[in-house]
Amino acid sequence: MRKGAFKRIMRESIPALIVAALIHILAGTTMQLRGIEAWLEIPIFLMLVPSLSELGNDAACILSSRITTLMALGVIKPKVERNKALETNIIAIITIGVLSSFYMGMINFAVADKASLEPVTILSFLAVNVIAVTVLTLLVCVVAIGVAFIAWRRGLDPDNVTIPISTSISDLLAIFSLLIAIRMVGLV
Repeated sequence: MRKGAFKRIMRESIPALIVAALIHILAGTTMQLRGIEAWLEIPIFLMLVPSLSELGNDAACILSSRITTLMALGVIKPKVERNKALETNIIAIITIGVLSSFYMGMINFAVADKASLEPVTILSFLAVNVIAVTVLTLLVCVVAIGVAFIAWRRGLDPDNVTIPISTSISDLLAIFSLLIAIRMVGLV
């Protein structure tokens, strides 16, 4: 690797990783501010946080990588406009997320049932899970596209910036999406 390329990667990656770390701190603080007692009232939903966060991170990584590749190939421009390739990728990410939410919900509910953590019905649990994943994947799409476009316009290599920032924001959004879904279903 050329010395100049290494320096550029480090110059672009270190600030992105610092921002990502700060966002993770904010996500942890948000969980704490919600209060551990509130999470323990319905512990079955606390089980969803890691899998929901991971699903959001996967969506952010996939979409970020695909967007940066499409921009490098000239298929999409870093501006908000209708684009078939971008729309297809967004629809695929949301579809995979919603389908995964049923699988993820059933597995988590089965584990919770064995651990006697199920103070909610399976339908309520699945509704919360599907709503949370749908909200999360929609928000992650917006974030991944926005971060990629901003990085590209500023002359940064989006591969050095988009994935760390998008996945960090996804962790924070996972918590908010879960809280929104619990409220929408009327469990809190």
